[in-house]
Amino acid sequence: MVTLFLFPGDKIGGVLDDLENCTTLDQLNQIYDTLQYYASVLEASSSSKLNLVNVSPILAQYNFLDPDFAITLPGMENGVTVASFHTSMTCLHTRTNPKRVGLRGSNGRFYEYLIKGNENLHIDAGIMQLLRVTEEFSGCLTRHYSVIPIGKYFQ
Repeated sequence: MVTLFLFPGDKIGGVLDDLENCTTLDQLNQIYDTLQYYASVLEASSSSKLNLVNVSPILAQYNFLDPDFAITLPGMENGVTVASFHTSMTCLHTRTNPKRVGLRGSNGRFYEYLIKGNENLHIDAGIMQLLRVTEEFSGCLTRHYSVIPIGKYFQ
């Protein structure tokens, strides 16, 4: 649906027509370049980077190495704590605008979390459970994640 706002339907239809009538490798390369351009425009319009200092100056300057104020990473059972936040976060432009944040753990590994607010996470948890079961029975590898409610609201 976003495609219709960014590119008139006749342009996309024209590319599809060109693909159907393509007879040379040069034509195919030109079609590929056009589709790659459209994909890059869509990707740029679907998310935006936010500087952590602008979103939360306290988190950007917080000393996570203080053992008295250690924060365990959500979903981690082995006591891995937050060492630092990535300097930027990504706001995904969907209906609820979830934020993707990166955290460096005390073990040196990088972890990404998707923060969603004002949502019932039961649907997400059910989908992830379905993906895990599907993976077990079919052998197809799927990317799934843990759904962990941390608080009631995040804007």
